[in-house]
Amino acid sequence: MEWLYSQKGFSADLMKEQPVADLVNETYRVLSDGVNSSITQDVPKELTNNLRENTFRFSGFKTYHQMKEASLLLEDKNGGFKSYESFQRDVLSIDNRYNRQYLEAEYNFAVQSTQMAVKWKDFEKDGNDYNLQYRTANDGRVREEHAVLHGTTLPVDDPFWDKYYPPLGWNCRCTVVQVRKNKYDVSNSQEAIAAGERATAKPKQQIFRFNPGKTKNVFPPKHPYMPKGCGNCTRGLHLAYNANSEQCKVCMSLTKQERIAMRKEEYKELKKDPNYKDVVFDENTGGLKATHKDHNFAPKGGDYEKMVQEVGFKNGHCVIFTGEKSRVIGKRFAEGKWNGQIFEVAGTETATANNILRGLKHCASKRITQIAVLYYANGGYSRKTLDLAINRYVGLKKLKDGQFIQFERLMCIQGNEIVYSESLKK
Repeated sequence: MEWLYSQKGFSADLMKEQPVADLVNETYRVLSDGVNSSITQDVPKELTNNLRENTFRFSGFKTYHQMKEASLLLEDKNGGFKSYESFQRDVLSIDNRYNRQYLEAEYNFAVQSTQMAVKWKDFEKDGNDYNLQYRTANDGRVREEHAVLHGTTLPVDDPFWDKYYPPLGWNCRCTVVQVRKNKYDVSNSQEAIAAGERATAKPKQQIFRFNPGKTKNVFPPKHPYMPKGCGNCTRGLHLAYNANSEQCKVCMSLTKQERIAMRKEEYKELKKDPNYKDVVFDENTGGLKATHKDHNFAPKGGDYEKMVQEVGFKNGHCVIFTGEKSRVIGKRFAEGKWNGQIFEVAGTETATANNILRGLKHCASKRITQIAVLYYANGGYSRKTLDLAINRYVGLKKLKDGQFIQFERLMCIQGNEIVYSESLKK
């Protein structure tokens, strides 16, 4: 609050400032404790990452709204600025509301929502072998609007579960369980949906019409904190949908902070895993590297692999060499994961089109490769030569002999620099 007072106002451009980033990170720390408490080892990594990312984004936008509201208290009734003592007094009410009352309810919701998202993944695995049944805590504290849903029994693919899957409100204690078919009568789907609509009819209740397991969101996508009208935003490529929009500026400023926060979580997990060694994390860039004890470095190209990992790490990427169990007939392993995608490395001694083409074909020989990484051992990178080699590689698609696969991305590394990184997905 001292920092905000010195700024005499607040806008999305200030989200990157350290005091604001500290508040985002502290909010995320509290809420992520609730998420992590409900995640077990068998929860899919993709779901875990999505839930954590959503929690961080929620923390970021909550911070933005909190700071905007606090900034409105800077001015006095005459249009001037209050004394700091007066401002501090007024801000305490905001602090109590956002960081105590709201935060407690949000933490409880994070726990319940994550538990229900994890359960949904288990329900999906079993498909229609069982029906699902909505159950309240069935005590005197149950809300009337939730009580009417108690006992609703429907198949897992019924549209009822898209909107009326718990939690259906702050501090909701409802759950869903699997039940054997024919043990309970199946509810009328349209009547159940109508009951769910009535149970969440108030404007403040409507935001809870979502399924955390299907959307992979911990918090409601339509929560007042969260941005609206995102259109066709390609957030995954870090491109702003509307550069003049305050909410887009907030979203963009959170990108690096989010990456670092997620990587820190992964770093903690890798450090505890006895199968990984040389685990290093850079809190300033978000760079993370680790090597599985069963990763086999090629006798000839092993040094290339290590150089590639180091360059990726120093440039803020997550480069993990995964295990390669020996004596698996017919199995060709890729190097590991680069920012969560499977990558393969090919070294080119000289940067000729033919050598680059051979490197691309090598990466394609590992059919699971998503990112092809070319390492220019002796320099000589040229965009013109690279484009020529890419065109020749794409021409292999016509042959249909297995030499071509569609990479998600191609990266070229020369010295300590990533000189090329573009999507090849057409």
